[in-house]
Amino acid sequence: EIWNSDNIPINLTAQALNTLLSARFAEWTATRAGSIVGVTTRLTAAITAGTLDIDVRVNAVSVLTVTHTSATRPSGGTVTQAVGTDTFAAGGKIDMTITTSADLLPASTNNIEVTLQVTEAD
Repeated sequence: EIWNSDNIPINLTAQALNTLLSARFAEWTATRAGSIVGVTTRLTAAITAGTLDIDVRVNAVSVLTVTHTSATRPSGGTVTQAVGTDTFAAGGKIDMTITTSADLLPASTNNIEVTLQVTEAD
């Protein structure tokens, strides 16, 4: 699944990202049990100030945070982890939220796309 947000404002707190495949739901339902093994983000403009966090959540609980600053992943990037680090059961709901600081730049003109990589449980 791919999530996105356009014209990202300052001072967001755990706002749900939109899914690109579903027009009705902000989460993805796992067909089988598995693990989150990677997250890739892309921003349309590099962050020059402040912080933008993407939280990957399983059943509304944050399991992985991807932080973006002017020094760390300013234009996006990839975070990977070992199989079994963050798991989900069949039927689990996976979603993403975004949190931004008051000093985030650029603000209200930047867009983000987030791709999640999962693997099935053995």
